[in-house]
Amino acid sequence: MNKTIWLGKLLLTHHGLTKQEILDAWRQEDDRGRPMAESTFFANRNNLQDYFGLPIVCKDGRYYLGDLYDAEAGKVLRRMLVGPSDDEHVHLDTEPVNAALIPTVMEAVTERITLHIAYRPFDKEGYETDVNPLVFNVYRGRWYITGPSSRHAAVRTFASDRIVTLRPTGLRFRRPPRFQPGQLMQYCYGAFPNTTIAPAHIVLKVSRRVAPYFRTTPLHHSQSELPPQDPEREAHFAFDLSPTPDFIGQVLSWGPEVEVVSPESLRAQVAALLRETLGRY
Repeated sequence: MNKTIWLGKLLLTHHGLTKQEILDAWRQEDDRGRPMAESTFFANRNNLQDYFGLPIVCKDGRYYLGDLYDAEAGKVLRRMLVGPSDDEHVHLDTEPVNAALIPTVMEAVTERITLHIAYRPFDKEGYETDVNPLVFNVYRGRWYITGPSSRHAAVRTFASDRIVTLRPTGLRFRRPPRFQPGQLMQYCYGAFPNTTIAPAHIVLKVSRRVAPYFRTTPLHHSQSELPPQDPEREAHFAFDLSPTPDFIGQVLSWGPEVEVVSPESLRAQVAALLRETLGRY
């Protein structure tokens, strides 16, 4: 069994385990009844955090599966660990697209196995390519894999709803030297790693009604709340991220409840989109 998936399932189905309990629990999976090595535990804990975005929290000597910034992504990631019917506490309106492929993809990411993908974009002809999956990401009910593509000779992101077929090639790949998975998504909001839009310090003014949502469900790991200017009416939140289309779309989804304060370039971009939208009505 893939140890990363096993560890995720174990922490999901047990409310807090000590390191020794985790090491001993592996005996039931091991052919010789041996406990898991400490180094193996830490390596797979890091895999859950780095490659799948599932944080592991240690409190009072016990390990827990932590909460994600994106609650819906958390549901999908938990569902992918336990399967479609094992966890009665996880409710999704729909199952993740191509959910049956998720275990194969997870193993390919952790074991560094190249995947052969038949892909059909919405706006062009379909094609096939070999992908070295570096990172698995979940956004709005879909999962994505990102890594070097043989067809493009560059890093690309592939969405689950456009994958026609997927199979492991059996070939192992090397990750780039000093590769850190978090760097691909560090300044991103949404599904796709950004390589063209520079990060910016963004400040949003949020209405009093919506502010509690931001406090309890942060949009991004860089989110911070600024000192209140008019706490009876509004709150200000700051972010350090790239203003990608996914982030701008999220801002627009709040309508008049959220206003871009800075930078001015993003404020102007959002205003232009609103004017264009209004012109359609």
